[in-house]
Amino acid sequence: MTSRQRIHKTLAHREPDRVPYDLGGIGPSGISLGAYGRVVKYLSLNEAPQIGDISSRRAKPSEDFLRRVGVDTRPLGYGAQSTWSLKLKEDEDSTFFTDEWGIGHKMPKAKGHNYYISFHPLVGVATENLARYPWPDPTDPKRLDGVEQRAAAYRSETDPALILGGSLSQGFLQFAAQLEGYESFFMNLVLDPRRVEWLLDKLLELKLAFYSFALERLKGWVDIISETDDLGHQHSQWLSPEMFRKFAKPRYTRLFLPLKKKFGVKILFHSCGSVYPFIPDIIEMGADILNPLQLSAAGMGDTRKMKKEFGDSLTFWGGGVDVQQTLPNASPQEVEEEVKKRIEDLAPGGGFVFAATQAIQSDTPPENLAAMWKALQRYGIYPSG
Repeated sequence: MTSRQRIHKTLAHREPDRVPYDLGGIGPSGISLGAYGRVVKYLSLNEAPQIGDISSRRAKPSEDFLRRVGVDTRPLGYGAQSTWSLKLKEDEDSTFFTDEWGIGHKMPKAKGHNYYISFHPLVGVATENLARYPWPDPTDPKRLDGVEQRAAAYRSETDPALILGGSLSQGFLQFAAQLEGYESFFMNLVLDPRRVEWLLDKLLELKLAFYSFALERLKGWVDIISETDDLGHQHSQWLSPEMFRKFAKPRYTRLFLPLKKKFGVKILFHSCGSVYPFIPDIIEMGADILNPLQLSAAGMGDTRKMKKEFGDSLTFWGGGVDVQQTLPNASPQEVEEEVKKRIEDLAPGGGFVFAATQAIQSDTPPENLAAMWKALQRYGIYPSG
């Protein structure tokens, strides 16, 4: 069974030969540069770690590494428009850049682990002037430079499941807040809903244009598209379910359902934190996959309950082991025990892709990653496989 067949079988809620594994198929399932550097040394792999995502400082795992640990996915990342290029600048204290949307990113030179958003370009732009903002071109052909070639190479060599994601995959609420400024955006949900509606409709227009363009070009290559919208934090939610249903859910439905019907892709919806109240809405708007189950967030840790309630409708992607406490702080034996429990809870009947709850952090010992992989290989085999 190839990796792609394995993923498709579990997405159909049937048991493949083993539980599929994702590391880096989407950004939130990746691994930090520091942790990757230590684990490739631990595994005696002769390679220099490369940066895959500059903002988050996540690594770009090598093909040798991905095959070594049995990863079933590969990302089909796409680029920026042709009028933009990365220009890193620095001052005395920081390194910074502006992305193609006009959002500023900055990282402190002293003890900086990743870039944070330092400038929100729509601050001070009047609602009547939003249409004249220099929005990026979603159909610039340069975005897909080399993507078809990478997809063909993957399919002919290892046949993984291919996931399309990038800047235009950032979710409506999260991305709008990055453009507007978080305080302004969330206040405007109440104080200026007309402005919020205009901005979200503009993002929907750009997303529909991009996905239609990209999936026509990549027809037959893409298995999954990912959308990322963080609705929860550790203890609660960023907004009420009522607000989500008013502003975001209808637009996701208008995005997801036509793409699924026309192109046959599966939809992965990433939303970390305490998102339990939103799960029925996520299902209704057309998502096939929920990433992750953030085990340490409020209401998210009972994986057996999650499987019983939603396992017939959603594939759970992630939730295999906690990155906040278990991976960095537990013993290898404790890591193995948690992996075993999550597989027992989530894997029966298919509908589970193993991944950590979030990107693997820099303070993760390589011994614990080795224990995670060993446990997945030991407990992730289906009886009929």
